[in-house]
Amino acid sequence: MPKKLTEKLLNQQRKLELREKELEFRKTYITTITGALTFVAGLFWRDVINKYLELLPDAQGLLGSTISAFLLTGIFVIIIIHLNTETKKIEQELEKDKKKLEEKN
Repeated sequence: MPKKLTEKLLNQQRKLELREKELEFRKTYITTITGALTFVAGLFWRDVINKYLELLPDAQGLLGSTISAFLLTGIFVIIIIHLNTETKKIEQELEKDKKKLEEKN
């Protein structure tokens, strides 16, 4: 194999390895963010449940807490879905690049 072609293949292989490491970092990052958002949503729901259990006559505070919990949960779910979708796209691109590199070898 010519030297330039070998160097080119090695560079492509290194780039793929770097992208794999970046993908693993991204997965870890997303898992951490997902856990944090889930925790925060759980705290809001805890407040709602506590207010229901206390059965305070202050229905407006109870309703506000319930609405806040639902809204935040919805926002967090959208963020989590978006992060996971982007990660899957990156994984698919990486797999395509791996196959192309294997075909060249």
